Order: sequence, then structure tokens, then C-alpha cells
Amino acid sequence: MRRILKIEYERSTHNLGMLLALLMGIGCILYQVIPVILRIIESKDIYKNTYTSFTRGGFYNLWLPGYLDGSTIYYFYFIGIIVALPFGISYVRDKNSGYIKNICNRVEKKKYLKAKFISTFISGGCAAVIPLIIDFLIVRLIIPIDCFEDIKGTVLNGITDWNAFIIQHSYIAFVIILLMWFCFGGALATISLMASAFSSNYFTIQLSPFFFMMILFYLPSFLPDSYGKYFPYNFLSLFGKGNPFICFVEITLILIVTYVAFVIGETRKDIL
Repeated sequence: MRRILKIEYERSTHNLGMLLALLMGIGCILYQVIPVILRIIESKDIYKNTYTSFTRGGFYNLWLPGYLDGSTIYYFYFIGIIVALPFGISYVRDKNSGYIKNICNRVEKKKYLKAKFISTFISGGCAAVIPLIIDFLIVRLIIPIDCFEDIKGTVLNGITDWNAFIIQHSYIAFVIILLMWFCFGGALATISLMASAFSSNYFTIQLSPFFFMMILFYLPSFLPDSYGKYFPYNFLSLFGKGNPFICFVEITLILIVTYVAFVIGETRKDIL
């Protein structure tokens, strides 16, 4: 298991799809942060040590998960595509190329499928979280350290227990937020594997996480406001009413469904 996992992990992270995913994610980040940097420089707040609407609230308002702007929405739009790019269609490619026949002559098929599932999860998580880490570092370079203390005008004004924890334990909370994005991105990527168990169309498989994310993005608009906290745009952002518990429960549910459909379902099928 360890050997095949190492092989699949290297295939999932050392490929053109991962590069394209990171470029797309970083592009969304730069689209958000560059205009902010330019406005701050023009207003000279960074030199006067004063605050305007651009800098009030400091880090909380400028890091992408808390930035109330179209660029945040773009990242939520594209995250389904980003996480599937590294390894989403690899299973169908393996079947079409005959790779799966060769590898399953040496390794038990279930071990191969588990390795594929884990590698897809890891690559999808990395593709989702690395741009946010870069954004974190960029924003920390342009915002004074004491802005962690300033919550006036921030997205955290609608205080919840989770918001309070972010304010009191900022760096711990940021690690948890990044872990949430990693796990959610990984779980989202495994949806493409589930799709590959039912379809052999590259386009359908590649975009299946995107379609799933779009459903989760727009469905709350048809439901009462109280249900909003159960959807990604809320629990993955600083301004939502969700919390890590809701996030990890949904991640677990997604992983259970995709694992059963892909690993268990495909194990029972004959090798084509």
C-alpha cells in the first residue's frame, strides 16, 4: 500500500494539472490583493499609520476568506475546477491507457483505488489551500501587526462563538481555517473520482466538483436564512455564521459518499 500510495501521490502533485490549478488559484488571489495594495499606497495609510475603509479591520477584512468583494466569489466559483485539475480525471485516463491493467497485476485493485482516492484528496487540498497561504503572507506584509487588535468595521462585527475565537486566538484560528479549506478542497476533488465511476467523459468528470459547488453556492438563496450556515460560502469564510464543526461534518459526509461510490463500487467491477 505504501509503495502504490507514493507512486500515486507523486503523479497527483507533479503534473501540469497541479501547475494550472495553482496558477488559477494564485490568479484569483492577485486579482483581489493587487488593487487593495494600490489603493493603500495611494492613500498613504501605510505611512501615516491611519485607517480608512481599505485598511480598517486590517487582516480580517483583507484576507480572501474575509474579503467582501467579487474576487472572493470568483475563488468560490473556480474552486471546484481548481481542485479537480491535478488528478480528477486520472482514473479514467488510467483505464483508457491500460495503466490500470498493468498496475493491478502487481498490486491489489482495492489498494490502488485507495491510493488514488487519498492522492486525489491531498492534491485537491493542496490546490485549494496553497493560494490562501500565499494570500495570507502577502496581506501580512502590507498590514501592520497591530491590526489583529482592531476589529472595528470588520467582518467579525456579527459576533459568534467562532468569531470570538478568531479574535482571541488569531493564529490558531487561521491554521484551523486553512485546514478547513484543505480538507474541503480535498473532499471536493474526490467527487470527480465518484463521477469517473459512472462516466468516462473527461469534461463531465473534470467539472463535476464545479457543478456540485455551484449547487451549494446558489441553493441557500432558495432556503430560509437560518440554513445558510450549512453551506460553504458561510462556513469557509470569516463573515459567515458557520463554524468548523459544520464544515468537518460535511467534509466527512462527502468523503463517505465518494469513498463508497469509488473505492468500494469500483473494487467490485472487473478490470476493463
